[in-house]
Amino acid sequence: RASVSVRAGKNITLAAGYDILVSASASLTADDQLTLAIDHADQDVGDGARIDIYGDLSATNTVIQGSQDADTFFYSPESMSGTVTFLGDLAQQAGGDDIFELDALPTVEDPEESTIKLDGLGGSDLYTVNVTGSSDYRVIVSDSGLSNEGADRLTINGTEDDNTFLRRANFVSHNQDSDSTAY
Repeated sequence: RASVSVRAGKNITLAAGYDILVSASASLTADDQLTLAIDHADQDVGDGARIDIYGDLSATNTVIQGSQDADTFFYSPESMSGTVTFLGDLAQQAGGDDIFELDALPTVEDPEESTIKLDGLGGSDLYTVNVTGSSDYRVIVSDSGLSNEGADRLTINGTEDDNTFLRRANFVSHNQDSDSTAY
């Protein structure tokens, strides 16, 4: 596979009418804003789109956005920095039943400055976070859709080893083993 690298001094916007794949050999770097939009302009009402991200994303703010249909977001990047926000739908409109999956996220230098935000907005949305047990990152899941617009579900999958989770109101933490060499 050929590698693709896109670099911008300020912003990058990629808007696709259907799906987007950012392969493991690809990198997208913007100093300020990186925007990836799937199902852009929703030319096929009722048919959602999919985005799969395996490569490097680097920007102060990254926004990954679907449209009003049932869209799928898969995020397993080689590296990440800054805040990455996933939006299932366009704001202020009824939305589709979106699927979000975070898998094998990389360790980030500063978890306080590298945050992933998931918001399906409208519809019944499914959120899945597969923890690695060896990396630190912060994920914020909030669904700002109307309360009468479907049921949303969050699944957090641990590793094959023993896992320790701390659960509080509106908060879940996967605690790392302090005796390991992992962060």
